[in-house]
Order: sequence, then structure tokens, then C-alpha cells
Amino acid sequence: MGNTLHEAIVSETTDDFVELLDQRTGLHIGFPRLNAADDLRAMLGDEFYRAIGQLGFFEDIAIAELRARQHEIRIRLQGEVRDDAIRGYGEFITKNVPYYRDTLKLDPSDLTGRDGLRRLPILARADLREHFNELLSDGVSYSDHLAEGRMVWTRTSGTTSERIQVPVDLDLDRVPPDYDRIWNLDHGDKIPRTAVLTTPRCSPTECWLSAATLEERTRFGTRLFMNSHIDIFNVPEAAIRTFVDELWEFRPDFLLVNPTYLQIFCSRAVSLGLDLPPVELVLSSYQYMSNLQRGVLGRLTGAPVYNIYTATELCGCQLGVECSHGNWHVREDHSLLEVVDDDGAPSEVRVGNLLVTTHANRLLPLARYKLGDLGRLSDAVCDCALEDWQCFELHGRASEALLINGERVTTRQFDAVMAFTSGVALYRCTQADENDLLVEVLPDTAGDLSVGAVAKTLGERLDCRVKVVPVQGFDAGPSQKFQLTRRA
Repeated sequence: MGNTLHEAIVSETTDDFVELLDQRTGLHIGFPRLNAADDLRAMLGDEFYRAIGQLGFFEDIAIAELRARQHEIRIRLQGEVRDDAIRGYGEFITKNVPYYRDTLKLDPSDLTGRDGLRRLPILARADLREHFNELLSDGVSYSDHLAEGRMVWTRTSGTTSERIQVPVDLDLDRVPPDYDRIWNLDHGDKIPRTAVLTTPRCSPTECWLSAATLEERTRFGTRLFMNSHIDIFNVPEAAIRTFVDELWEFRPDFLLVNPTYLQIFCSRAVSLGLDLPPVELVLSSYQYMSNLQRGVLGRLTGAPVYNIYTATELCGCQLGVECSHGNWHVREDHSLLEVVDDDGAPSEVRVGNLLVTTHANRLLPLARYKLGDLGRLSDAVCDCALEDWQCFELHGRASEALLINGERVTTRQFDAVMAFTSGVALYRCTQADENDLLVEVLPDTAGDLSVGAVAKTLGERLDCRVKVVPVQGFDAGPSQKFQLTRRA
């Protein structure tokens, strides 16, 4: 090890501080400057000088070894970032939000970090409805935000219960920082043009926009809300042709979609001999996307397909983003994530209930909000641009998990088994009895479907009785979404 900083290390020095950035890994650390000397060792002292040596700041070494050396300090530094976010959030909600200030009688000292956050009660969907007005912030002028175009009011889709009207913060970034590096794009600094297609209940096209022109459905010049349909398996041919024409006219970079809606719209377009414009990326959201759907969407659009995880009641905050390595990362500039068991105790390694704290949300601040989804924290080490953000697995809705032989089988776990089948474009599994599954399948036009082979694969891997039935479409649920798994 030499005593000269590697050429990839950028240093900045002030009278009181020394900052070092490793451009190979993005690690950014700072140290107090001990004196006015120009020599780095003298400025830092022997202890800190040895520390940066152990981090590989002087060496030209393999990137894998470099990341391994820096992994522990990155975890510690990111923990401090999370604690800082909670402190700032705590100061805001205990001053400006009646629910936390007056109902829970919290003080800023109650929220000095992750330990303090975990002592707060869990906020359930019923609590959100009951205390909605108290959860609105005294420190925000909602009328000014509306007039300035900084927020809109919308409604939740009603997947889990009655719909709730919530504000959406339009100031929040819709794409994560460094998204070019996250998804291997070459986009520069431009805002991606995005076409949005989802259920009528998740889209502004549910109301007056359904009869609006393309220009009227375009927000800020970069986001087009496509007209959806109440029955996607029976969309008129004219609507499909209009859908394709508008894509060609708008020429989006990204598609932000409910995966089932895009799958059916694009499949119909292809069957009509219509070419789709090229896009750089498909982002799936609004409902769980199966592995089979990912393959079909990639084939139909010719673009990589990744997941964005959010919920309407998070008011524009996102909870997760999938990187090009296939890892889901908590969107830590918006939210913090916990996993707890059914008794509310932390669940560090097992699948449990997801709790979200939207620390970037000032319109309807939610602390430890129980989404109704299942997931698991992951110790995956990722080398994408989001490597400091916690990795996790999304397992789907708690209400849609199966119970086979006394064991819970989540949507993610069932979908992992479906990935071993072939000839299936879309499916829905209904559990009729403890060990009886009815699996309806929409055949994939690009493959051969063997009902017997699908039933055999599922039955052997899940140790239960399986009946497979080919169908031409599915009925949507009350929220106009399509469940992959459900219990009758």
C-alpha cells in the first residue's frame, strides 16, 4: 500500500474538514481536519489515515475486493443517514401534524432515530380513515399547492377496502437519482417522457380526462395518461388503434404501467398487425407482476422491464425500485421500510408485514403505516448505484396469500413455481380448499400450453391437488386489478 491517493479519489479540504470521494464505488466520507498542514496524514492523524488505507483509497485493486472492504462502513454511514431522516421527519410531524403532536403526544426527542421510530404504534388502514384530518399537516397550505400545480387530489383504488381521497405531492421525483446507472440507460439529464397506462381507478382517465384529447391528458409536457378501459379483455379495436397511434405521436421513453393492462393492450395490437414504437424501459407498478408477465412484456415491447413499488396513499412517495440486477431497493430518499410479524415484533429474516414511513411526505405524513403487503428484508449485496439502499423482497398482498398444508404460500412464492411452467401468458390461482387449487391460464401465443404438464409441475412442487383450466380472459376485482393468487 502506497501513501498517495488513488487517481479515482477526489479530495476537498476546508479549514475544518477533509472530504474524500471514491469515484470507483461512490463512497463519500469526511473527517475533521486536525491542523493546517498540507500533508494528508498530518491533516487526518494516524488513526483516520490508516482507516482510509483499509478502505482501499491508496490501492489499485479489483472492484469486488474494494466493495468488500468498504461494505461495513457503507452500512454504518447509511444507518446514520436513516437516523438523520427520522430526526428531521420527527421534528416536522411533532410540530405540524395534529395526529402525532396532539393525539399521540409525541415530542421530537421521541424520534431521534430508528429505535425511536420502532416504538411508535403501527398505523393501520382503519387508523388512516379515522384520523385522516388529523394526519393532514398544519404546516402546508393545500390550496396554495393546488393553485401552484404542486399537488392533486386522488383516490386509492379500493384493493383492500373502501377508497380514500389523498393528496399527491407533484414535487417529489418520480424517477430515482442516478436512474441512468440504475437501469443501464444513456439518458443524460433530460426528464424521460413517460406514458402511463393503468386501471381506470388508478388513473386520472377515470374522470373527465377519459374524453380529453392527448394534449389535455399530457402533464408538464412529459407525462401522458393513456385512456384505459373497464374491460380490457373486450377493448374495441378502435380503442387499441387509438392507443397505438397515441404512443407513436407522444413517443415515450418510458412506459409506467399496470402489467396486465399493458400486456393485453400490446397483445391485441400485435394481433392486429400494429407496430409499437420503441421504448427504452417498461416500469411495472400498481399490482404484482409475475415472472411470466415480465417475459411477455419484454417480448412485446423489446425493452427491459423493471418494478416500481408504491401505493396511492403514500402521496407520491415510492417505497421500492428494482435495479438492472433484479434487486429491489427501498427508495430511501422517500421512505423507510420495516418488516414485522403478526404481533408487531421485528422480523429480520422471515416474510412479514411491511411497514412504511414516508419521511419525504409532508402532505399526509405516515409513520409505520401497514400497507397490507408481505415482504422480507434481504442481505443481498448489490453493486448498482443504489447499493447503499436496503434490499428487500416483495411477496404480494397478505390477503391474497394461499395456505397449503398449513403453510402460507405468498404470491411471490407461488409465482416462483409458475416460472417452471411453459405456454402460459397470464394466470390466476384460486384456492378452493386447503389442498385444492384452481389455476386458470391464458395461453401464450408464442408457446405450446400443456394443461397436464402445468398441473403436474404445480402439484408436485406444492404438494397439493391442482386443476388447470385454459381461459380467454379474467374478471377484474372491485379495484379493476387482476389478482394472481386468491382464496375463495
